[in-house]
Amino acid sequence: MNINSFFIGAALLFIATAANAQNDKKEKTPVYNYVIDDPMDAFGRQPAPTIIISPLIFPEFYSYMPIKIKDTLLKYECYDVHDELLNVGTLQDFNVVKYISVFKSFTDHAHTYIDSMGKEQPLPVSSIICRYDKTGNDKWLSVNYANNKYTNLVEHRNEIVKYDTIPVVDPVKPTDANVVFRYYKVVQSK
Repeated sequence: MNINSFFIGAALLFIATAANAQNDKKEKTPVYNYVIDDPMDAFGRQPAPTIIISPLIFPEFYSYMPIKIKDTLLKYECYDVHDELLNVGTLQDFNVVKYISVFKSFTDHAHTYIDSMGKEQPLPVSSIICRYDKTGNDKWLSVNYANNKYTNLVEHRNEIVKYDTIPVVDPVKPTDANVVFRYYKVVQSK
């Protein structure tokens, strides 16, 4: 090996090392657009608390949500002393309810009607099956139309027997809130 080839090899090694050092400098350029971690991440994100709104209590025979049994729907509707339908979702005081009607709705496939498009459709049927009339501060009269039976009921407002939790859906101002409906005990009077 001669001395010239040695110097050429050393020079090439020096140039390669200098080029790598230059590349390393380019890779280690500081970056200032980083994201600062939320200090609460160390403890885990905690869900936002759910707001509970509990405006009313109802007698246990009432159901805020319609009840579906196979193809039959039972719907409870509340009326005031003027026989006007009340919106229970916006009701502030359940004492304004004078009576509650229970409607049974289903589709009768044995009977049909002609719709606006000229097609034959099964007949939708809705009929009242029961009514609860407020007869006093803590008294109700139940009328079952199927068997024509009358029953006197007494409220026990201090005995809560069940709860319904319904999420509040407001497209204008979304919130994480639930309405909790409480139902008190009602028994047949003697």
